Amino acid sequence: MANSLSDDKKPPVNPDIVIEDYRLGFWNVKVGTTRNFFYGRHLEEIKAAYPLFRRLFQDVYSLSPRLFMFFLLCRIWSGVEDAILMHLSSSLLRMVEFGILTGKVDTFSILWATMQRLLCSVLVAYLAWHGDVTLSTLQSKVTCHFDVHLIKGDSMGPICSLSRCLPSMPRLARLRIDLPTSQEAGSTQEVNSTEAWEALEQIIDFLTDVLTASSQMVLIANLSRMTGGPVFAFLCVCKPIISTIFSRRLWNKACFAYVDNDNHRRLKALEALSSGGYRQDIIGGNLSGWIVNEYEKTYKNIGDFVDDHPFTSFSRRQSPAFDVLTKVLGDLPMTYCAISVILNPTEFSVASIAILQQSSITLRYSLEAIFRSSEKFRRSISAIRKVYSASEVLNTMQNGNLPYPRLDEKAEWNGQKGMSFQLKSVILPSTLFFWTKKRHQLKGSILRLPWESKGR
Repeated sequence: MANSLSDDKKPPVNPDIVIEDYRLGFWNVKVGTTRNFFYGRHLEEIKAAYPLFRRLFQDVYSLSPRLFMFFLLCRIWSGVEDAILMHLSSSLLRMVEFGILTGKVDTFSILWATMQRLLCSVLVAYLAWHGDVTLSTLQSKVTCHFDVHLIKGDSMGPICSLSRCLPSMPRLARLRIDLPTSQEAGSTQEVNSTEAWEALEQIIDFLTDVLTASSQMVLIANLSRMTGGPVFAFLCVCKPIISTIFSRRLWNKACFAYVDNDNHRRLKALEALSSGGYRQDIIGGNLSGWIVNEYEKTYKNIGDFVDDHPFTSFSRRQSPAFDVLTKVLGDLPMTYCAISVILNPTEFSVASIAILQQSSITLRYSLEAIFRSSEKFRRSISAIRKVYSASEVLNTMQNGNLPYPRLDEKAEWNGQKGMSFQLKSVILPSTLFFWTKKRHQLKGSILRLPWESKGR
């Protein structure tokens, strides 16, 4: 029987989850990883959350179509602005390079390319400033709107028009929920309007990162057509993709770490003992020399252990093979260019190669941002689901009434009219009890009203 009970208490086993153990200095780290390399389960969650996204965007759009569309425009522009600026810089540098090589400078084309680059920079700065202003205004409207939604607890209802509403109100109780329903475990949703706004912002940030990476890949493909063809484009994206996918980091994984070394624990205990909180005991017991001797002895027993944080130790590989591989992959585009120039020197542009190198670096950062924000994106889906599910809790009471007595009490109900109750430790003037002739019922400061009392 004991074995069966222990087996029943074991958590369900997920075949897609693997727990890996790592020994990192003093630390023993357990990391949860998935067998599904392409995160098919996450894609299914995103697909299932599409109706939530649609409802959320429709609700925010209904608040202020102009603000929301301009906010989206600023985010879309921020996703492609780097690629556009690099493309304009590449065009300008190629014109300058052509003029240097041939000795014939196309003044009008160079000036026009320079003006385009400057105008684009002005547009970038203006949209960044205006986007911040729009962000603050839209945030106030959205948080106020969801405050009303969470207070009322019904469907979205009328849009809140109070522009002075605080953007970060505390967790709000839904006023339409009756007392019996509010006492049920599944009726309370720990969510507020600020979480709804943060979820919306994280969703848009994730989509912006995807747009940034896509625009950089399009730029690399476009520039490589006139520089080195598809082979050069493939070599440019190899390093950012491989270094991002196979990177070793703990901040985006489910993990926990604990110290599994007796000497290290003793060392930390001696450090805590020598702190100021135990100074009186140390002086009174003459423990200074003993603490120093024990500390030196324990330190010698530890040996050459690394006491880095687990996050730092985990990112450091045991072999330099991966670091060497990524460095070589980063130099492959330049190596390919050098070999191709020797074979056919007329097909390459030094300016385009420099832009491609910069674009590959930006692509790497964009891919890292996508992997970093993917978990936030999944948490935002859960937050939006909780916000909307707060309005789907059904009340136990219909029209504010419950039958009395309850069904489970009808077996003991003899059909008397009214309801009896009892009050203890009541101290009231005797003149208030003119309505009753049974003064003996007030013995011991206890007031009892029987079933048949009508409250005359």
